[in-house]
Amino acid sequence: MFLLNAFSINMLQDFPATVKVEEISKEYAQEQLLEVEVSNLIGHPDTDRIVRKELNIGLPEGKRETVKMYPGEVAVVAQYIGPRLEEGTTQLPEGATIRYFLVFVE
Repeated sequence: MFLLNAFSINMLQDFPATVKVEEISKEYAQEQLLEVEVSNLIGHPDTDRIVRKELNIGLPEGKRETVKMYPGEVAVVAQYIGPRLEEGTTQLPEGATIRYFLVFVE
């Protein structure tokens, strides 16, 4: 399973493709990520630090790699919503949040 901070059509390997997106709770994201091997591909270091701290389940540090998703693959997307993060940030700024989504590629 992938852990991402965004999703793009560029990530789809095969076309046509059906993509299903479901908003999930932080707790459900934690459960899903604990059950499988996780490829943490959150490439922005500050976002990665904040997401790993918020999920608090011992995730590996994020790597900046090209993501290619094939039919049958699933990702948890931790979508940061808020002002631009200052470099070196370790916590969410006031008014910012992380929303979690499950992305299924069919």
